[in-house]
Amino acid sequence: MQHQPGPPAAPASGDYTPCPEDFGALQQEILRRRPWARFAAAAAGSALVGLTTLLYARGFNPTASWRFTTLVAVLLALFTFAVGWFLPFLGQRWAGWIAYRSMAMQTKLVPQCFELAPEGLRALSAQGETLTRWDAIESIVTRAGYSFFFIGPGRAFVVPMRAFSSQHAFAAFVAEAERLWAPHKLDSKAAQDRSSP
Repeated sequence: MQHQPGPPAAPASGDYTPCPEDFGALQQEILRRRPWARFAAAAAGSALVGLTTLLYARGFNPTASWRFTTLVAVLLALFTFAVGWFLPFLGQRWAGWIAYRSMAMQTKLVPQCFELAPEGLRALSAQGETLTRWDAIESIVTRAGYSFFFIGPGRAFVVPMRAFSSQHAFAAFVAEAERLWAPHKLDSKAAQDRSSP
């Protein structure tokens, strides 16, 4: 009697436990997705510092040169803008560590794995199993050894390359996920547009 092969196993990651670097990578990707918000915050802060400096300098010493006080105000505003633009990237490691510690204290950090199914992305762990339908996934972004399955502006499933036996296995998982998600891409985009104000 010949052995009949069953259906091929669904592509899946290996078991892995989330670590601070995973959360930090997610925070960094979230910052990349919203450059306008970072720009607006940095510009507002620099304008506030520049105007305050200018008004304070003119009020404190009304006889001071306009050129000098304006130059000082502009330099402080530029410095504030630079700090406001780059500080979130420097702080993403701390944000990742804080998110990691928060999850660890709630004992939610357990070994987990992800499996691709025709109906969606399945997350499996000792705490249970969840299925996120493909049309609920807004985007799939792969960068620097991670694949992010975004389900909202600041929420995503993080699948690291280290959960796979090789870089090739990781790339095959991501390619299959994108293939399964592709027919639902427009549906998830339309739902996202309807939900945004």
